[in-house]
Amino acid sequence: MLNRLSRRLKDPPIVEVVCGFFFSPLARLDPITVGKYWSEKKERAFPKTQLQPPVADRPGVRLGDGIGPLRCWLIGEHDEYLLQIQPDRFYFNWRKREGEYPHFNDYGEKTGVLSRSLAEFEQFAEFASAALGQTPKPGRLELAKIDLLTSPKHWEHYSDLQSVLPMLGKLPKITEDPSVTVSFEGEREGFQLQFGLTNAVLAPDMSAAVQIETRVTTRHAVSDDRETFVKMNALANQVFFESLADAEYARFGGLIE
Repeated sequence: MLNRLSRRLKDPPIVEVVCGFFFSPLARLDPITVGKYWSEKKERAFPKTQLQPPVADRPGVRLGDGIGPLRCWLIGEHDEYLLQIQPDRFYFNWRKREGEYPHFNDYGEKTGVLSRSLAEFEQFAEFASAALGQTPKPGRLELAKIDLLTSPKHWEHYSDLQSVLPMLGKLPKITEDPSVTVSFEGEREGFQLQFGLTNAVLAPDMSAAVQIETRVTTRHAVSDDRETFVKMNALANQVFFESLADAEYARFGGLIE
């Protein structure tokens, strides 16, 4: 039997992967500048845009003149890939749509999410260096993986769900169909780790679902982005498999040997 560090499901329930690069704020990076970057990419891969509020590490109120920083979305043609850009960070998202999960690492002749994210960040860094005279250098990395276990594909009722996710069977039994939200945060293997599970969500087809989100963040600057992301992905996968019952892998197509 494969160990949890190398296990892969044939039909994984993953619906989103986010690779984040954090760097010192680029003072002159604004939506107009990002628009110039978008003009170089929109014909090839990211034809749509949106403006969103910025992501902040800590809650609070920003005081000052002007509207403040914004987060720019560059959206792929089929909404599958997304770039999120703001003055202090860059996110690359893969989102489940019609296609299959491309895998995190390169798989066979297919380019994985990691290689795509590194290439996109490198292109953005080269643009920022030329347009702003500042080169974003990641001081911290983050990986988030979101899985969606849907009913009836992966489970039929709450008692059946307990077979898939044994941790739920250890919670106090108050009702036959409870609303559950569980979250943990701590450190493992030198990374900051967050794990969250909730059944208070619906799948896109409005069926009942359980969402599992695993987030791994570096605590310090790293020397090799690819190697670090590979380690973070292995840790995220390990935590995900720890939440599943070994006997229930068939619900996800079984393991790739």
